[in-house]
Amino acid sequence: MFDIAPPLQQTQVYADAVRLLGARADRLDLPGGRALILRRQWPLLGEVAMISRGPVWTHDATPVTTCAGLRRRIGAHHLIINADRMDQAAHLLAAGFHRLHQGPTVADLSLSGGPRDWAARMQGKWRNRLRHALSHPLRVQRAALPPDPRHWIFRADAAVARRQGYRPMPPAMIAALAAVRPGAVQILTAFDRDHPVAAMVFLRCGPIAVYQIGWSDTQGRAMSAGNLLMWQAMLALHQMGVDRIELGLADAATAPGLARFKTGTGAALRQTGGTWIDTALLPRRMRRDALGQQACGTVVA
Repeated sequence: MFDIAPPLQQTQVYADAVRLLGARADRLDLPGGRALILRRQWPLLGEVAMISRGPVWTHDATPVTTCAGLRRRIGAHHLIINADRMDQAAHLLAAGFHRLHQGPTVADLSLSGGPRDWAARMQGKWRNRLRHALSHPLRVQRAALPPDPRHWIFRADAAVARRQGYRPMPPAMIAALAAVRPGAVQILTAFDRDHPVAAMVFLRCGPIAVYQIGWSDTQGRAMSAGNLLMWQAMLALHQMGVDRIELGLADAATAPGLARFKTGTGAALRQTGGTWIDTALLPRRMRRDALGQQACGTVVA
């Protein structure tokens, strides 16, 4: 059995969405693991194979051995891996990969226990903001997001992204996820009378949900509508079988307000493993010929 449920980027629904958009996504079965591989054309480098937040390993896997021969088995000149956890980073270093940059800090919100347990884990100020939201006549509506990249929430999110300088997941990708698995993308909207003042979008894959979009206008922020939406999302997603919500980046240096909002929920901070490359253009960190002979996987289109 695998150690943990795979992250979104390593699931079948993600592969199906990538293929719907016309890109290539291959599943690679490995000794003691598996990986979803995307292939993209980069200027100067040509085709680059990418594994985001993988591979996913079983309990008895030997990741160092397998990673050492991974690029050659894939048949790529360049292989980039975004490591999900720090132990994966150690495996890649030992396998001879070069680190491109350190991984960001992210926040993971556990839904273990029930609502009383969640409330107890919240920071006091966050809990008070939730009470403040509940004192207003806000109406929350939850629905499956339609597979339409022109949905108003994407325009609202793009405006926030331009102001704050981050790059959101492309609307076409989110719409593709909604198309290949109806209900996988959930949107919660807070209304003051008939006026939407805040909205959140979550991507659901098995026992994990990913907080993808959070938007509120001036009125919504004044009414703490974001706190209410997060709480309602916790309740709804838990009923759908979700036991953990990935809240994403929590960088107190570049986005202190957003980091406070996420950690205030009771989420735990986690350092990710960073981005690593194995390329034919750079010398290998170690001799891996013997290891690579043992790392034979099978690519399934």
